[in-house]
Amino acid sequence: MANGFMFAVYSEDGQPNTIFSDTLLMAFNSLRVAVPGCQTCLYTNIEVDNTHWIYDQYGFNHVIYNPDSVKYHIIKAHALKESPFEKTIYLDTDMIFHSERNSTLNDIFDILDTWEIAGLHGNHYSSGEIKPDIHCGLLGVKKNDSTNLMMDQWISNFTNALPENTSDQ
Repeated sequence: MANGFMFAVYSEDGQPNTIFSDTLLMAFNSLRVAVPGCQTCLYTNIEVDNTHWIYDQYGFNHVIYNPDSVKYHIIKAHALKESPFEKTIYLDTDMIFHSERNSTLNDIFDILDTWEIAGLHGNHYSSGEIKPDIHCGLLGVKKNDSTNLMMDQWISNFTNALPENTSDQ
């Protein structure tokens, strides 16, 4: 499958939560209006006996269920590694999309013809200094051995740097 958009949602108890019911669904529905007919995927640990309820009720084209998914931001790298698409645009669940700007989102797929990864400049402010970084709320990734290796390295670096008993929530 060529191009698609991906979201990831973690639930502490494996059941639909407010991030799913409020935040994700608002972002997902605005994406479907902005980019009609787009392919979508949800990566989640939300327990489902049958993923068809997510397809039928909400309209996701694909659902990747991982009961061992993590609640940290690194879920993005795990989701991107499992993406069913050759080119994936990962989107945070707190984004809202507007139909008059849909061509901009689709342009990211064209960028992935030349580059393996596309992201937004994050301009993270830390300790009084501005440091360049990539804002991971919107990432375009072309699936290949190189980007899979990058995702593995990102996961490893994050895991090794993570203090015990910490959370981004």
